[in-house]
Amino acid sequence: MNLSKPLDEHFEYLEDSGELDARRAERTRDEIIAMINEQIGRYVADKIITSDEFNSQVAAVNERESDPYTVVNGVMTNVLK
Repeated sequence: MNLSKPLDEHFEYLEDSGELDARRAERTRDEIIAMINEQIGRYVADKIITSDEFNSQVAAVNERESDPYTVVNGVMTNVLK
């Protein structure tokens, strides 16, 4: 059985229907979002997680004086300023 003809036909359909371009655009968008998330993660790690304030907040969670959700909300507020 030769699969090249059905594959070629399907590829042609994807091109003609615009689906191929839509998939490429979605993949490009997803890659850019992943890069943004990576940069944000590095920023948070470099600036927030190493701070004394963050370490105090972690200690407060360990001592049951706070909760992780409150800490994350505070970090997000600082990051989004």
